[in-house]
Amino acid sequence: MIIDDYSDDNTQASILSYDDPKVKYFLNKRPKGAQGARNTGLSVAKGDWIALLDSDDMWLPTKLEKQVGYLKNAGKAIGLSTGKADYDFENQRVLTTHIPLKSKYTTEDLVYKNYLGGFSTFMFKREKALEISGFDESFSALQDRDFYVSMSAKGEIHNLKEVLVYIRINNSDRITLNYNYKLSGAKNFYQKHNDLIKKNLHAENRLVLRIVIYGWKENRTRSLKYFHWLIISLFIDPSNVRRTLSYILRN
Repeated sequence: MIIDDYSDDNTQASILSYDDPKVKYFLNKRPKGAQGARNTGLSVAKGDWIALLDSDDMWLPTKLEKQVGYLKNAGKAIGLSTGKADYDFENQRVLTTHIPLKSKYTTEDLVYKNYLGGFSTFMFKREKALEISGFDESFSALQDRDFYVSMSAKGEIHNLKEVLVYIRINNSDRITLNYNYKLSGAKNFYQKHNDLIKKNLHAENRLVLRIVIYGWKENRTRSLKYFHWLIISLFIDPSNVRRTLSYILRN
């Protein structure tokens, strides 16, 4: 299934040129953004399990086969991630690999950090995604992390410790390079999941110092209200404050 978010290039013609009944094409009637496009796909999908592939990324040939095989005997799993590699598509080479540290991640884990990476690694149970009303379209960034935390409340999140996805790293249009989006997304995440975040001082400290960094990058005065967290970090997570100050001093 391909979701076209009201593109103005030749996407529609290219897709419709494929004479394959397995290829289902859906065009949004207006631009809805990445989360809106994902919700379109979720609403028209018929299968029990959903796997997403962002336009930046590439699945390795056995990705779906291995995930489906695992889920047949996965019991309470409602989501399954895989390892990934940062890949230079221009020079066709792997730069770094990322393998999940655990076979399962809890809500507490995912509130602290997005251990799963982007959506392209993830397969999830459709009915559970519908129970959380799909993808939150208010997020401009941290969309994947918000979804994983919400889904983890519905069941277990498992991981395959094998690289099965290549992530494009030389695309200047990626949200990860837009600090204004990242600042908005981090603040939104902090507000939406505040009850969970407040239960873990380390998680709160880690998230707030990222708000400091994103705010410093976009508009330095926007991050000043959070600077007291640098003092807190000196006592609970010195490495976090070192990373934050190192970034600020470099910029």
